[in-house]
Order: sequence, then C-alpha cells, then structure tokens
Amino acid sequence: MNKKQLKQYILEDFYRYFGTYDKKMYYRYSFTYPNIAFTKALRLAKYYKDKNKIKYLWYKILHRRMTTKYGFQIPIETEIGRGFYLGHHGSVVINVSSKIGNNVNIGQCVTIGQTNRGPKQGCPTIGNNVFVGPNSVVVGKITIGDNVLIAPLAYVNMDVPSNSIVLGNPARIIPRNNATEKYIQNEIVGIN
Repeated sequence: MNKKQLKQYILEDFYRYFGTYDKKMYYRYSFTYPNIAFTKALRLAKYYKDKNKIKYLWYKILHRRMTTKYGFQIPIETEIGRGFYLGHHGSVVINVSSKIGNNVNIGQCVTIGQTNRGPKQGCPTIGNNVFVGPNSVVVGKITIGDNVLIAPLAYVNMDVPSNSIVLGNPARIIPRNNATEKYIQNEIVGIN
C-alpha cells in the first residue's frame, strides 16, 4: 500500500459515516469522533509499521490509548478492508487473525474471535457488505459470505453463505437476496 492508497482508505472509512468527502467535516471529526479517530489511528499505525519507526511508535501509542479509552480491541495487524464502519464505541473485540472485507459494519459489544479446539479451530473470514449487529459473537475458522446480516445477539460458529440473514443462538440462516439493504449505509462502490 502506498500513501495515496492509505489516504483513500481513511477517506472511505470517513465517507461511510457521513456520506461525504467534505474536507472541513473530515478535519473536524477525524480527531473528535471516537470511531473515526480510532480507525484512522489503526490504519496509520499499520501503514507506518515497516516504513517509519518513529511515526509507527506515535500511532501505536495513540492506537493503544484509544483502545483503552473507547473499548475497541482491534490489533494493528488485523486485515481490514475498505469502508470500515464501527457503529458505536465500546466493547468491540476482533482477533488479530480475523479477516474483514469491504463495507463492513460492526455494532457495539461484538466479538469476532478464535476457537481454540475442534474442527473449526481458528478465526473468521468476513466477506464484503456485511452487517454484524450489536452483541453478536462470530467465532472459529468460518467464512461469512458477502451481503450477510448478522442480527443482534447472534452466535455464529458456522459458515454462512452470501445473501443471508443469521439469527439467534444457535444460529439460524435465512437466505435473503437483499439481506443488508438499508443496513450498509454510504457504501463504497466498485471495490468488491
């Protein structure tokens, strides 16, 4: 990734919140809006990790401070696609080995984690245009397809095909072509 691509990723994350690339709004909210500030620090720390030790250290400290302050536990090394959206701050835990696609919404109190034993030992891979509702748990070496809505309070430990809604504990999968319609707002198009 080059610096131009990094800037584009950060602006696309911002766009997901407000539906605009307005520079005044960006500079106003990129340091005061917790979700945007955290995501920006996360992306900058990841970018500078192997490029500039001083900037990396600065953004790593900033990332760690925001992790403590806002409750987002998303390691710098986590693979996250473009247009990442954190619905509310507080209690979001994502395992470092998880992979998250483009245009993904994560609600509050969500865990995307690892299973330590059994046939699904490992971490999830989440596709594009996925909504993970509040208090949901997604665990194990599973694949969540594209255009999937994981409802609040769902416990997902199985593969989910694209164009589905997932409900409950144990999870129940309901096929639906427009599963995330009106849930993925301000979608970044042309990146899937």
